[in-house]
Amino acid sequence: MHGIPVLRATEDVDIGFAVTDWEDFKTLRTALIASTYFEPHNRVTHKIFYREQREIDLIPFGGVERADGSIAWPPRGDEVMTVAGYREALACAIDVLLPENERALVVSLPMLAVLKIVAWPSGILPPRVKTPPICF
Repeated sequence: MHGIPVLRATEDVDIGFAVTDWEDFKTLRTALIASTYFEPHNRVTHKIFYREQREIDLIPFGGVERADGSIAWPPRGDEVMTVAGYREALACAIDVLLPENERALVVSLPMLAVLKIVAWPSGILPPRVKTPPICF
């Protein structure tokens, strides 16, 4: 892009959802899959596929967060993911008008950079990535 070689490209889309509890997340995921646009991932609860082509990570935050800004996936809680900064990202999200007058709140570019930096030390970036991928 712009004559700059792309060394790494993401293959999935992360979508954050403010939820009250894990039951809200389960209801949301079930409704998405029931819509027929999405299919469940065979092994990972927070992953779904859009029209068999695009992998989507559903990231809940809000009522499911622990005090340290992380979530622990049920039922065992052994998979932990940071969602630190997601509440702040929602507070300054941009309201985007989609086709058919649908609306979505989208993270701002400055806040996206903050989220990448916050995620970097938590170890969720692949080992081969030495710095957070904030170039776009």
